[in-house]
Amino acid sequence: AKRTHAVTTESSATIEKESEFLLTSPPTANAMSVTKRNGTTELVDLNKIVRAVQRCAEGLHAVDPMRVATRTISGLYDGASTRDIAARATALLGFTGVPGLFKRADIETMLASTPRPIVFPLSNPSSHVEAQPEDLIRWTDGGAIVASGSPFPDVQYGDQRYPIGQGNNAFIFPGLGFGAILARVREITDEMVTEAAYALAAYTAEHHPQRTYPPVAELSQASVQVAVAVIKQALKDGVATEFGVRHMSDDELRAFVERKFWEPKYLPYRS
Repeated sequence: AKRTHAVTTESSATIEKESEFLLTSPPTANAMSVTKRNGTTELVDLNKIVRAVQRCAEGLHAVDPMRVATRTISGLYDGASTRDIAARATALLGFTGVPGLFKRADIETMLASTPRPIVFPLSNPSSHVEAQPEDLIRWTDGGAIVASGSPFPDVQYGDQRYPIGQGNNAFIFPGLGFGAILARVREITDEMVTEAAYALAAYTAEHHPQRTYPPVAELSQASVQVAVAVIKQALKDGVATEFGVRHMSDDELRAFVERKFWEPKYLPYRS
């Protein structure tokens, strides 16, 4: 997401920031991300949350997400509780580093707004997550869509296994950098970064429709798809200087990326 901030300072009043987010729609109800900063709780109100995440869990990838740029307002609220946030949210994103911040009552409060709350405790390391993925699945009777910042094993609840995706920028950056190098770009545009994110979502939809993120073990395969998307967008943006990629078809471009992709294979070593 691309953000531009204009922050004003007022002591006990709400401090508003204007943010611009590139999201996918159709829109859903309010979503909140929570950040603790110097004892103050920051609420980010996303009027249009990324519906693609829910589609991933619901297996509805056949519908292409619309690409929408929307303006939202976020604010800093002194003394706001997590319960206050949860009562208004269908999605809760944790960046606080406060272990156990998301309580069972908070998550159950979200169920009044949606049967499929999106809860991403994204703090690192795993000892600092806002809630344990296993608890989130149990508290929502398997309804929560969960991803974490740290690696967690799959959760077995009842007769179903719930994979816990790892929301990590490592899924984007290798392919973004690789594509930029192969296309010999003059600059990396915002649109190239956005296309990298869509490419990751498309990879997940195709290969793991019930997951929010692909397994980390498939980082290389996902990076190839990301790199192809980045090169194509670089050509659209007019920042690619590598003439050889300008008239390649999608299949030719993918083959080109795969040929250039380095794999760490070594000859057997004898001591």
